Amino acid sequence: GAPIKEKYRRLAEEERKRQEAIRKQKEKEARTFYPYTTTYGVDCYGCESVNGRGGTAHGVVLDVNQGVLVDGTWQPGIKYGPYYIIAADPSIPMCSIIKIENHGLSGAGLSPDKPYYAIVLDRGGAIHGNHLDLYTGSESVPIITKVKKTQAVAEIIRYGGSNGYGSCKID
Repeated sequence: GAPIKEKYRRLAEEERKRQEAIRKQKEKEARTFYPYTTTYGVDCYGCESVNGRGGTAHGVVLDVNQGVLVDGTWQPGIKYGPYYIIAADPSIPMCSIIKIENHGLSGAGLSPDKPYYAIVLDRGGAIHGNHLDLYTGSESVPIITKVKKTQAVAEIIRYGGSNGYGSCKID
């Protein structure tokens, strides 16, 4: 009767929820990798900058003194909106957002025990495979330092732009 149908309905719902949790876990694992991390400044070797101003491969203007040009307005510091800027391999599309944990970095709002979120706005001649390079302003005046030797964990939160492949619109 009715109690048996209700029991089967509940069991089926529990199984559906369990399968959904497994699917979500597999999706997260597919988006997760273990990067080799470095930092760079606008004045890095091989970077094209003049008087502390340069740009990313995506075309975002960076200035050691004025900050980051976001939608025509200078934002002080080293972030693009709420995100730190990283260079990544071309296999990760521009404007992708990556959560980076266990990074061992400190300074400019970073704490080694807290994850940070970064947006892919740059490439680099030495950036291949699992290598992520964090923008830190100027290399001659380091504001972010490695305080712990760790193996970082990166998870791609958003793959590419929110308004299509090349859009770096910030949600």
